[in-house]
Amino acid sequence: MDPYTRLTSRLSTTSGALALNGNIRGVTSASDSYNSTLFVNGDAAVNGVLHASTLKSSNPVLVVSDQRLKYAFTDLPNVRSTLQAIKGTAFKYRSNHARSIGFKAQEVEACFPELVVERQGVKFLAYAPLVAFLWEAVKDAHQRIDSLEDRTTQKRRPECCDIRAILFAKGTQLFKQAYV
Repeated sequence: MDPYTRLTSRLSTTSGALALNGNIRGVTSASDSYNSTLFVNGDAAVNGVLHASTLKSSNPVLVVSDQRLKYAFTDLPNVRSTLQAIKGTAFKYRSNHARSIGFKAQEVEACFPELVVERQGVKFLAYAPLVAFLWEAVKDAHQRIDSLEDRTTQKRRPECCDIRAILFAKGTQLFKQAYV
């Protein structure tokens, strides 16, 4: 059976929607199973994991985030130390030498194993959930800055006034001693 017939035999339509039973792959060569292309003109929904080395969209990628669909909320622990453990890098892909910026899945996996999936010996990273972690890291940094500013302001004003008064008094005494 040719690839087109195999694909169309698994497709069904219901009220204008296209459903696929099983996996879909674009046209690939035997040596490179990750250079597949699937073009969708319109909306596409994936109920499962979408693996993509490059995801291009003229619209934002939307991820289900409704709190009514979630439970067991906890704060992210050790934001500061985790931030130090994960290093952002610039790199080139071996397959096409394209430059990019991102993280090493292995480093992220050490801190957030739930964000890394391995398929056929290749690690994939869910980048979107990292936004929550980075958000908390920025909030933590702002709290630390605010705290330092408060301490600096509280210490500076009395000390500045005291130093000015001391210098003025010493200067006045020195002036009187020199000229009187």
